Amino acid sequence: MDYLRSRHSHEIWDLYRVQVPTVLDKFNRHHHRKDDNVGQVIPPAPIVLDRFWNGLREMMKTARNYATVARDYTLFKMLELSGLRIFEAVMLDVKDCRFDLGENGKLHVRFGKGSKGTGYKRRWVPMLDDLDKLLAWYLQKIRPLFTEEESGSLFLSEKGQRLERDTGRQVLKRRQVELGFQSDETFSPHQLRHAFATRQTERGVDLLTLKTLLGHADVSTTFSYSTPGSDFLEKRIRMSQEKWRQQLLAEEPDERKG
Repeated sequence: MDYLRSRHSHEIWDLYRVQVPTVLDKFNRHHHRKDDNVGQVIPPAPIVLDRFWNGLREMMKTARNYATVARDYTLFKMLELSGLRIFEAVMLDVKDCRFDLGENGKLHVRFGKGSKGTGYKRRWVPMLDDLDKLLAWYLQKIRPLFTEEESGSLFLSEKGQRLERDTGRQVLKRRQVELGFQSDETFSPHQLRHAFATRQTERGVDLLTLKTLLGHADVSTTFSYSTPGSDFLEKRIRMSQEKWRQQLLAEEPDERKG
């Protein structure tokens, strides 16, 4: 936090209009879990993600076990569209998909990661970018292929039990191998989370909103999650110029009224 405040406070203010707060000391410092502290994480390139999603959709057409491919597609696509951690996703129940809340529905994350020693942290995550349609399709067409029970775990194994976090990670890796991805192209569930953060930043979502979406305890963690593309600054400048242009037009007197 001291580093951000001393070296990047002006950049953060210019980009997000947020001042870096002084909120941490040795007694309340945020801690990462070991499996979430991966240093600099680069999200998969959009072209790589497109190959993956298109590959899974094609695989669904010919796969012997259509249900598992469709389940995997839904799970991993949800990570990219919501920014959830893999553990948070597999711990979702059907009841946590609240299509009646917000504009397009919300996910109730009941097992969010809290700071060390604080236990699980709950939050609500909006269903963005047609995630509501994806989950509605999954609940209507795919999940019934695993169980007749309408309640319980959202994502199930072939044995009808809750899909485990490590299984989800292994399946993501296996699907990429099956689709012919090279080792330097493969990505993890955590990188899908970073892809979500990067996309929202490029769309102009402010840092504090993104912090809430991702379930971070500290804004400095959120700052490291976003890796905008090379044209990010140009896009933001154009957005700012257009905003000011609209404001100036609105403030100009209407000569016709004179």
